[in-house]
Amino acid sequence: MVFVTAEGLGTWTGDHFNFAIDGASSVPRATALAVDNTGNLWGAGPRGVWRYDGQHFTRIGSAQGLPAGEFTDIAVDAQNRVWFANTDGLVLFDQS
Repeated sequence: MVFVTAEGLGTWTGDHFNFAIDGASSVPRATALAVDNTGNLWGAGPRGVWRYDGQHFTRIGSAQGLPAGEFTDIAVDAQNRVWFANTDGLVLFDQS
């Protein structure tokens, strides 16, 4: 299981916590997580958005069509579209 704490992104293996995820320290701290239909982990927070494919973290931002700013929540719908909440409302990221 993957989770977010004040210490950062971590995993629970059933008997201990692990915060040693390669590359996690290079991405902004997330306050919300979601998993898409292909198994990618998405993180959103005060300093932006990222995607983790199990091996690499990718920052997602204005070059991919997202507005700059703080994101407060994230969800993935049945069509594998990623929805972000920010102070202006909802932002749709269609990764197809």
